[in-house]
Amino acid sequence: MPSKILTRFGVNQLCWFMLIALLPLTIAGTVCYFFVKGQVKRDAINELELEARAIQGNIVYVLGENLARIVDFSSDGFIRDSTKTQALPGADAGAVRRDLNKHLEVNKRSLNPNILEVFVIDTTGRVVASTSDNRVGEDVSEKQYFKQPFLHFEQTGPLFSREEVPADNAGEPDLIFSTLLTDKLLHTPIGVIANRVSIDVLLNTMLPVPNTGDEEAKASVRDHIYIANKDNFILVASKNPGETHLRNLTGTYVVERAIAEGRVVIDTYKDLWGRRVLGVAVPVRETNWVILAERDYKTAFAPLGRIRNLFIILNSSAALMAFLVSFFVSRNMSTAVRKLRDGTEMVARGDLDHRIELKRKDELKDLSLSFNEMTKKLKDYTEERARRAEELRKTQKQLFQAEKMSSLGTLASGIAHEVNNPLSYIMNNIELVKDYIGDIISTKEQVINEKGFLSTLEEMESCLKDAKAGTEQIRKTISAVYEFSHPGRDKLDYVDINKTIDDSLKVVWHELKYKAKVTKDYAELPKILCYPHYLVQVFTNLFLNAASAILETGEIRIKTYHQGQTICIEISDTGVGIPEENLKRIFDPFFTTKDVGKGTGLGLSIVYNLITQAEGSIEVTSAVGKGTTFKITLPLRRESDVSST
Repeated sequence: MPSKILTRFGVNQLCWFMLIALLPLTIAGTVCYFFVKGQVKRDAINELELEARAIQGNIVYVLGENLARIVDFSSDGFIRDSTKTQALPGADAGAVRRDLNKHLEVNKRSLNPNILEVFVIDTTGRVVASTSDNRVGEDVSEKQYFKQPFLHFEQTGPLFSREEVPADNAGEPDLIFSTLLTDKLLHTPIGVIANRVSIDVLLNTMLPVPNTGDEEAKASVRDHIYIANKDNFILVASKNPGETHLRNLTGTYVVERAIAEGRVVIDTYKDLWGRRVLGVAVPVRETNWVILAERDYKTAFAPLGRIRNLFIILNSSAALMAFLVSFFVSRNMSTAVRKLRDGTEMVARGDLDHRIELKRKDELKDLSLSFNEMTKKLKDYTEERARRAEELRKTQKQLFQAEKMSSLGTLASGIAHEVNNPLSYIMNNIELVKDYIGDIISTKEQVINEKGFLSTLEEMESCLKDAKAGTEQIRKTISAVYEFSHPGRDKLDYVDINKTIDDSLKVVWHELKYKAKVTKDYAELPKILCYPHYLVQVFTNLFLNAASAILETGEIRIKTYHQGQTICIEISDTGVGIPEENLKRIFDPFFTTKDVGKGTGLGLSIVYNLITQAEGSIEVTSAVGKGTTFKITLPLRRESDVSST
């Protein structure tokens, strides 16, 4: 969004408005979507389970019908008698078998087209009669359909069994239903009778697909249902039942779970063709079979697509409306915020007469009024602060000058001594020169020819040199005192620290030379930018304090060195030292330990302020009876650094 339309504040407001507007709708839509998805899934599962349950009922009916038929066959007297006769010694087994085979074919197998074979097994497990000639004589004693009826008979009586076995011709399973043949009088087993039924009988259990008139649409919505046995083989499928690959393993774990757990299992997985499907596995308790009903996942959740599209349309419309409303609201607020921002920038640049005018009736209007009132008070405060700062500066200068005058009072006797000594020998030398000149005038030409005339001139020259040296000493002393006592000019200059220290020593030398030995350890230093006369006052005060701390005689050590981007000056003395309880107060204004009238208490306070103004620092360490050390650190500043501050 261009900055001319919306400020960052406006963009943030727009984003928040959009979030507040769309978040509830998004949450509601998401909850609704998942709720509908769950409902669609439940409906699809219910439909699949109903189909499977219906097929389950059909299977039970078909199985019951075939089991009832085999039980009916077992009650046929001709079959029982023929089976017993074949087992008798001397009987014409071949003739009996032919009659029995004919009876089984005409009167039993032909009753239902799904019956593929009817056969009789004697008690040894050998097929003695069959509608299929190639089975006669086959040993089936290890088959379950032979063993199970005898097992049930031994435990509970003559029951029937059923089993699916591969057919000989196509590799597809067939169903075999069997039950015992028992003696009518003795109720003892005399053999087993069995029906082999085509697996296609189970196809009749599949629900018919509704006739929609559109085969392509019918195929797209048709569920895939098949029946699998305990070995996970497909017995029959609702789609493409003739394809042999459908008889292979199903490759899905829901069949095992349904058989193992004996309950309905529902899950989503990939079918034999790798398609994602929703499956419901329903176990058939009467058998070890499972009815598996599958529906293509996309087909099952097709209604969600329409709901999703509707949700997208509603959300897009709501987002557009929310954006338009939020945009106009944010732009309106951005205009007001921009005026406030511009106003603060104008005030920050020093325009305290600037006022903000907003044509609104809300909190932003109140904020602009408060801002204008604040600006007015800030202007008044700034003017008052400038006035007080000027007064403070004048007072500070007066205090600095007062401290200088106080120091001059301390130096007065020494200055007089420094001036009187040169003056006395200047006057004596002038008298000598006057006498020499008088002698020259009185003697006139005679003196000129004498040898003593040259020596007189030499003595006069020596006197004049001494007088000149004395006057130079007086000039230097007076110049140093003048530089110290003069208020000075507030002008920055590059200063040689070592020379400034020497100039300060000249001012106080008469106070030091009889009490302390001055030791200098100067390093070669770059010049620093500062106020020269301020440094002279700093060093002068520190030297006077050092002198006053030395009771009789001692030493003052001065050391300068360069450390990184700073210049360090250490001034140490061997005086009485400062008690620890006074170290924290020595820079406080008017704090002094001297007798009344001997100190103002401003010296070290002024030193601290002057060093701080130069963006430096001053530290003090002291030991009572050993002495005190002041360490001054000053930065190496350029003119640009000073002007920026």
